[in-house]
Amino acid sequence: MVNKDNLRQRFGGANYKYDELAGFVGDSAGSRDEFRPDFLDDGYKSVIFCIAAVIRHFRMRENDNDLDTDEEYLLAEIVNTGLKLKYSSEIKTIKQYKQAKKRAEEIQKELAPYLNCATQYGNFFQFNNIYLEELTGAPFFTEDVKFSVSNEIIPNLIKPLYGDKPECGLREIIQNACDAMKELAALCGKKPGKPVEVYLLKETGGMNKLCVRDYGIGMTKDILLQKYFVIGESSKKDSPLNLVGQFGIGALAAFLLGDTVEVRTKPYGEKHLYHFFYSFSSNRESSINISIEEDSSFTHGTEVMVDLNGSLSKMGANQLINALKLDLWYRLPDVPIELYINGVRREIRCLRGSGHNWIKVKTPLEDTEVSYLYENYGGQIILNGLTVQENYDFMCRHIALKPYISIKSYGNSIQLNLERNRIVGGLPPPCYPLCRSILLNWGFVSYMNQGTNL
Repeated sequence: MVNKDNLRQRFGGANYKYDELAGFVGDSAGSRDEFRPDFLDDGYKSVIFCIAAVIRHFRMRENDNDLDTDEEYLLAEIVNTGLKLKYSSEIKTIKQYKQAKKRAEEIQKELAPYLNCATQYGNFFQFNNIYLEELTGAPFFTEDVKFSVSNEIIPNLIKPLYGDKPECGLREIIQNACDAMKELAALCGKKPGKPVEVYLLKETGGMNKLCVRDYGIGMTKDILLQKYFVIGESSKKDSPLNLVGQFGIGALAAFLLGDTVEVRTKPYGEKHLYHFFYSFSSNRESSINISIEEDSSFTHGTEVMVDLNGSLSKMGANQLINALKLDLWYRLPDVPIELYINGVRREIRCLRGSGHNWIKVKTPLEDTEVSYLYENYGGQIILNGLTVQENYDFMCRHIALKPYISIKSYGNSIQLNLERNRIVGGLPPPCYPLCRSILLNWGFVSYMNQGTNL
């Protein structure tokens, strides 16, 4: 580290100066006590002080050009451009990376006055500057990943938005999975191939884990950094597709099911998958470690695994299916959904097939398709595959029976409220032709009035 020729000139061959330097270096080796550079001038004692202050941070390695530092994940090397601090190849997590980066910045700050002195009074080091090399090829995101919240969503977090309804958490996860499948289908120009898979995994005492796996477009690094962890943001806001998961609250909604969430996602066309955990305790002060992994067995798409909490974890399979509305809310999905209990497939009640005669209705809305199934199911609307919770009413005394109504909207003609339990805009235009078709097919019946007014 020391330029011996320049040092020899400065010391003028005086052995006692070398002895003093050796003693000072030996006394300060490995110490992290603060040095106070109150005097740094052209004298030989300043030279000794500078050399000791710098050398104490580094140790030679055997059979290697690298230097060890007092931080296990940080190395150093003298190169043509200066003293290069670099990260160890042993770094595997963002915690280790941040620890090494912090120490590197401290060393740079500590050594700055001594390097300035060395440059000014004789260049007695083999370098005149110190810098930190960027970490490349890390098996994790080096950027800070923290939860942040868009201002628009702050008043509507979790309980004000959903109450204590775990089924809403599953709905958000499934809807995001369906949207990812539709986005990939649009990109490839074909219908979704594989179904969205929902797994209930039973361990001792109940159904302890819930997993939703899709084979959609997957989440890129940019989506994770800019959208997924920003509650209220969404990558689908301007999408022309009929995507229901428009509000960017999937990451938050998972907490209705459990406190810890594991996510694996591989973007379509990429080799690496991103793997991370986050929990209810994740906040602005704690970083989320997103590892970059290679797993050829994991095809494109996303897998969300939640450790069920509270009463959910103690439920049996049928009780949990009822609690999560799996047989009620997914009767006409626009992407196939399959349910597995401990690996065994269980049918979800569906309104498709030869036993269900859907009648199409032409409406004034060019971007909207409407059809109905005349069975008395209590007056529910299915919008883009999602059952709207609040029942409708035609406000017509001649229509009593409430058929299922299916609406596919490929624009913004039909709008849900933020909670997605009620349609708040766009219904009046298709209502008249819908009522007319029902009356022509089923005649005049008595008046009923409840639920959403159409």
